[in-house]
Amino acid sequence: MNRLRTFAVAALVALALTACDEAEVVTPPAPPPTPVGTIGGLVLIEGAGATGVTVTLSSGATMATGAGGVFAFTGVEAGSYSVSISGFADDVTFTNTTQLAAISSDGQVVNLNFNGSYIRTS
Repeated sequence: MNRLRTFAVAALVALALTACDEAEVVTPPAPPPTPVGTIGGLVLIEGAGATGVTVTLSSGATMATGAGGVFAFTGVEAGSYSVSISGFADDVTFTNTTQLAAISSDGQVVNLNFNGSYIRTS
């Protein structure tokens, strides 16, 4: 009987120690997703859309304007960017060829328009 009692006590102690050794694995919460948005707009020459103008986002992404002078960079992560245009005809001048844009919230859409005109000589 003494052996049985000793065995039972030893088993209970071992069980208690095993339960203490098992640490609960705590997984930290995932960081919130980075907000993404869209930077787009138009490149116009005297009110008409300019097709084929190169638009460059400071992140390195580039694209050519489509029909009507439309451009859009989608999935742009939150942050500040510059948007530049190039590759337009030599006889066109723009008020500015670079503009700034910032994405700060998910789904945000920033619209930029580049307005140009033809250079006229007499």
